[in-house]
Amino acid sequence: MNKSRTIIRWLCSLCIAVCIPLKTANAGFQETWMSGTGSDSNQCTRMAPCATFKQALSQTAAGGQINVVDAGDFLPVIIDKSIRIANDTSGTAAISFLPFCINTCTGTAFIVIAAGPSDVVTLRGLTINSTENFSGNYGVYVENASQVNIEKCVIRNNSSSGIGLAPNAGGGTLASSIGLKIEDTIVTGAGSGANITSLPSLPMNATISRSSFQNNVGGGIKIDGTSGGPIKVAITDSSISLNGSNGMNAVSGPSGNVRVNLIRDVIASNALAGVQSNQSNGGSASVTVNQSVLSSNGSAWNIVGGATLLSYQNNEVTGTTGTPPSPASFQ
Repeated sequence: MNKSRTIIRWLCSLCIAVCIPLKTANAGFQETWMSGTGSDSNQCTRMAPCATFKQALSQTAAGGQINVVDAGDFLPVIIDKSIRIANDTSGTAAISFLPFCINTCTGTAFIVIAAGPSDVVTLRGLTINSTENFSGNYGVYVENASQVNIEKCVIRNNSSSGIGLAPNAGGGTLASSIGLKIEDTIVTGAGSGANITSLPSLPMNATISRSSFQNNVGGGIKIDGTSGGPIKVAITDSSISLNGSNGMNAVSGPSGNVRVNLIRDVIASNALAGVQSNQSNGGSASVTVNQSVLSSNGSAWNIVGGATLLSYQNNEVTGTTGTPPSPASFQ
C-alpha cells in the first residue's frame, strides 16, 4: 500500500513538473504559452495559456521563450527585454489591431523592440497585417537591442515601413552596436519594405537572407546613413521586386558610411533603379552585386554623387541599364 502511494506521489510530481514551466531567479517563467482560445487570467502555462503577447511577456523571465500553441490574434506588444517569441505550429500567430505609439506618437507600430543594450530579441513565425490605415504605421520597429532576429514572418500593408530600425535610447543606455537578421520573411504592401538607419558613432550590421520585399509603395530596402554611423548589410538569396521606387537604395551621410553586398538576389520590375548607390550627402556609399538577376527595372543601376557600385560581371541584366557599374575583381 505504501509503495502504491509512493508511486502516485511520484506521478503527481512528474505531472506538475511537466505542466508548469520552470521559474527563474528573475520574475516570471522561463517558458510560457499562448493560444487563440487562451485567457490573460491564466498563468501562461502549457495547460493554461495566455491570450495576448503583452500578458505572456509579463509572465516570462528575461531570456525566456513565449510559445504559440495554436492560431489566434495576439495583439501588439512592446518588448523591453531579451525574449524569443516562436510560432512553430501550422496556425497563424497574427497581430492586426491597435498598434502602439512609438517615440512621441509620430508613428505607430505593431511590435516595438525597446530592449536593453545587451538584449537579444527573436520573432519567429508571426504574421503582422495592418487592417487599418494608421499614419506612420510600422510592422516591427526596432529602437534598441544588441541583436534582433526576424525569422519566418509575414508583414503586410503597413503605411510606413514593414521593418524599421531607428536607434533610440528612450532614456536608457543605447547598445554599442545593433545587429539585425531578417530570414525567410515576406514584407509586402507597405510604404517601404525595410528602412535601416543609424546614429553617429553607432555601428549597424544587418543580414537579410531568403526573404521577399515586394509590392511596397516607396521601395524595397533602404539603407540610410544620412544621420548616423556606419552601416554594413549583406542581402543574399532574396527577391526585391515590384516596388514603387528603388529596389535597394544605399544612402550615405557625413559620418554614415554604407556598405552593401548583394549575392544571388532577384531584383525585378521596380519603378526606379533596381540598385542605387548614393553618397550625395557625404561619407561613402559602396554597393557590390554578385550572381544576381536585374530585370525590367526603371533602370538596373543608378550611381549618385560619385558613389561606388561594383558588378562582378556575372549578373544577368535585362531592360534599361542606367548608369553602368564598375567591374569588380574576383580577387
